[in-house]
Amino acid sequence: MFTNPQKIGQALFDFLFVHKHNSEQLIVNDKITNPEELSLSIDKAKKLLKKKSPDDSYSKVKHNLEEHGFVDDRQADLKVHGGPEKAVHHYASEHMEFWREMLI
Repeated sequence: MFTNPQKIGQALFDFLFVHKHNSEQLIVNDKITNPEELSLSIDKAKKLLKKKSPDDSYSKVKHNLEEHGFVDDRQADLKVHGGPEKAVHHYASEHMEFWREMLI
């Protein structure tokens, strides 16, 4: 999977779209409907964020990110996740270099 860009794009798209709670989509919204749109939206979001100051609050970019297809960061089940301060996802360390090259 990690040697074929098309499979990677599809796998990431599928991964993001299975994250729902009570039928509510988490992470991405309905403006992203396929892996190609996801890739374009990620590129647009990266360009947007590079123009912003690290000191800018999230509220200053939230609307722009939503326009590109990304939804507000939240947890589906606060009993399990423990609240916003614990909204962390983890990946295998051996995959980090691959994702760094793909996304940066």
